[in-house]
Amino acid sequence: MQAFFEEERRELERKRAKIRLLQQRKTADVTNCKDLPGEIPLQLVIGTKVTARLRRPQDGLFNGSIDAVDTSNNTYRITFERPGLGTHSVPDFEVLVSNQFNHISS
Repeated sequence: MQAFFEEERRELERKRAKIRLLQQRKTADVTNCKDLPGEIPLQLVIGTKVTARLRRPQDGLFNGSIDAVDTSNNTYRITFERPGLGTHSVPDFEVLVSNQFNHISS
């Protein structure tokens, strides 16, 4: 069972790496991307309002704005709206554009 989960995690990370290359326009070769969704969202930009999963100093989903994009570490630096949370680097897979919640429930 452990080997199965390790293989699934490797496959997920492989797909994330392909998506990041497409988002950053570092590859135009889509022949190797048949296992990806038909639409890949653009990389988020500075100023975008987001909801992000923060684990420390407090665990939960919090709203904020992107202050910086770190493509070498696959993170966004986010300043959170909640007083006392401050600014933190968050992995890109734990960040969602805030207004997407409206589209999901529609």
